[in-house]
Amino acid sequence: PVCALIEGIWLTEPQRARAILRERIYTNYELTPACAGMIKVAAKRVRMMSNSEYPAHRSNALTNLKESCVSPRLSTPFDDSSLLHLNFTLLEARQLVIELKEKVKKNTERFESARSVGAVLLGEKGDLLSYAWNDNSVFKFQHAEHELLRSYVLRNQKKIPDRSTLIVSLKPCAMCAGQILSQAENFESLQILYLENDEGPMAQNSALVEGSSLWQSAGLPRIHIKQIY
Repeated sequence: PVCALIEGIWLTEPQRARAILRERIYTNYELTPACAGMIKVAAKRVRMMSNSEYPAHRSNALTNLKESCVSPRLSTPFDDSSLLHLNFTLLEARQLVIELKEKVKKNTERFESARSVGAVLLGEKGDLLSYAWNDNSVFKFQHAEHELLRSYVLRNQKKIPDRSTLIVSLKPCAMCAGQILSQAENFESLQILYLENDEGPMAQNSALVEGSSLWQSAGLPRIHIKQIY
């Protein structure tokens, strides 16, 4: 619900979303790693509540985001199947990741530009299942991994399959890490490879990192993640 709320606010109020989401989010359910990460990326703060509690400031002006929300344009051209299901070696997939990150649009103002990140998802036999690049200059949650997962789920109406391999140009942040785990059919068999390490706290303390607080709180086994060169 928290992920859906944050996405809905960004999609319905893109010009005001940053200001709206500076306010505290109230929820009565335990945050998943994906929701906890999205709060850090695209919102500000959250307060856990019991079912009998109410926010201190209530308003009669309620918006049903489920009714008004329209999915944004995906960076992944999932209706173009020219590459999908072709077989890739690891070296070829690595090169595709590099090419995808070059598709990220750069604006004159640095703060309006998205970080250059590309991602591909391979099936057990090397078939290309999905691919995407970072497109978060407007919608802050549209990271490459988020777009890749959304594209695959929209097209196939199921989670990413057993024994898949995800290759990303940059180590996933906490939000993307949580989404990867929640959208994997069997995350214990999922292999995650990244080309460049991200030294920031969002990547170093994600649920993919053994021993991190998010990893411990989720009670996860060891995740198969490593850097490739």
